[in-house]
Amino acid sequence: MNMAKRPKSQDLTPWGQRILQLLDGRSQAWLAREAGIDATSLNSTIKHAEPRASAAVRIARTLGTTVEYLMTGSEDQPRERLPSLPVPAPPKPAPGFLESLFRRNRS
Repeated sequence: MNMAKRPKSQDLTPWGQRILQLLDGRSQAWLAREAGIDATSLNSTIKHAEPRASAAVRIARTLGTTVEYLMTGSEDQPRERLPSLPVPAPPKPAPGFLESLFRRNRS
């Protein structure tokens, strides 16, 4: 069975250490897939690069914590996993509304 080695903790950024701790046995590939980010970017983030804001938010939500905790470790306890909220569709105009706008513009 070929298993990838986890980086040693001294080779990681502080946020990378917290990410691995919160993975709780799950793989980095799982996190990348669930967070919708590139696996290479995630690996780079864990080892040495500060994540982009959008990636940090996705990682934090997927791991059930906050960006503040990942970046600073200053939160008392990681929060429960935050649900992804659907984006509501814009409201449909009332029947006849668009037609009335066109009539006004022609007058």
